[in-house]
Amino acid sequence: NYVLSASYSIVNNMILYSNVVYPDTAGFVERGNYFMITPDDAEVLNFHGEISGKFSKRMSFSTSANYYKYTLSANEYAWNKPDWDGRFGLFYNLRDKIIAGAEVTALGRRKLMVSKSPTGWMTLEPQVVEQPVHVNLGLSAEYRYTRILSFWVKVDNVSWNRYYEWAYYPSQMFNFMAGFSYSL
Repeated sequence: NYVLSASYSIVNNMILYSNVVYPDTAGFVERGNYFMITPDDAEVLNFHGEISGKFSKRMSFSTSANYYKYTLSANEYAWNKPDWDGRFGLFYNLRDKIIAGAEVTALGRRKLMVSKSPTGWMTLEPQVVEQPVHVNLGLSAEYRYTRILSFWVKVDNVSWNRYYEWAYYPSQMFNFMAGFSYSL
């Protein structure tokens, strides 16, 4: 299976966020961090592709990727928006009872606007900070007890890699989820 698409959008007042860093009395920059909304009119061009299939009766794969091109009227960059993102997953099905998977996700470089205030609110000094490409590995498993009841486990960021979703807002690093699905 495959999907290829392209889209072009004109967005009025696209919400972009920048950070204002105002250190508190304890001196930790993370505690004095606030978001500032910077709306902008944007044209967004997106190319999207997906491919999925089977290597064998038990082994399958799925992959997807996006490329984004932002044209903005007021801002230099689309703050905190990546130029691209992608995902690749492998899945193994053992007798339709146990399904195990591994998935690699990647997020392209992003530019962040950070306005630092060393002395007070009236002295904001804007800086452009670049977040590097981030690659993440996740593992999953599902046990299908019956056709209507299954139990699943998912582990993300297996490498314990610290990365920032937003400036000065770190990810949770290792993430573990468990649950069940019930369908009639």
